[in-house]
Amino acid sequence: MIWLAISVVVVSWWLFTGVALWAAHQPRDLRRLFFAGLSALALVALWLVPTIGSELSTRGTLLGFLIGLVLWSWLELSYLFGFLTGPVSESCPPMASLATRLQGAVGTTLYHELAVIFVVGLVCLLAMGRDNQTVTHTLTILWLMRWSAKINLFSGVRTYNGSWLPRHLQHIDSYLRVGQNTWLVYASLVAGIFCSVMLFQVASTAENPSLQLSYWFALVLLVLGTLEHLFLMVPSREAVLWRWAKAPELGENQT
Repeated sequence: MIWLAISVVVVSWWLFTGVALWAAHQPRDLRRLFFAGLSALALVALWLVPTIGSELSTRGTLLGFLIGLVLWSWLELSYLFGFLTGPVSESCPPMASLATRLQGAVGTTLYHELAVIFVVGLVCLLAMGRDNQTVTHTLTILWLMRWSAKINLFSGVRTYNGSWLPRHLQHIDSYLRVGQNTWLVYASLVAGIFCSVMLFQVASTAENPSLQLSYWFALVLLVLGTLEHLFLMVPSREAVLWRWAKAPELGENQT
């Protein structure tokens, strides 16, 4: 089961990330068309949450994971496309105080973060009391790891690839601190490793094969999220993995 989980999660992580990078750098009309199709797919995925939640099987676990990825992709692209961001669209003023920078940083993504909370909360309600919680596990881990990465980028990290953001979001770079790791990113890495070990123990002792597969999915996602924190701490060439996406400037401007 663990090898199935590793294969599915790693390939999905690589593929969905690449598609998002490709789509985010396309012309606005194409982005709108792409997002309209993804929105329809996300509505279907949301509608299927209760049904999949009642199916504790290998098929149900796989579908639950894919549904979680579809919903998360909709949330991520709603931000990357500039459709759901926040009230702040200007760069951070030079020499701004910590409070001003924090307020501006939150403002650049406020509406999106509220949408994430709403969607994750809705999925939790739809899946409540059901045997298959794979969708909930997937969304929750992606949400928490993304929040951790954003907080660390604001606090301070060694390296960050600014070309991942499309041009209409380049002002966000001014709210980040790049060049030196803070204690928080080390603490986040340790926390990620600790939680991964704990989840490994839970997955290893699960008696139901489908439930065990669900935990393996969650574990591999958590390990990948922890690995992404490591990418923030040391210079790396992880962008090479998505060269096929042909996003402009991908792999450049890395401090």
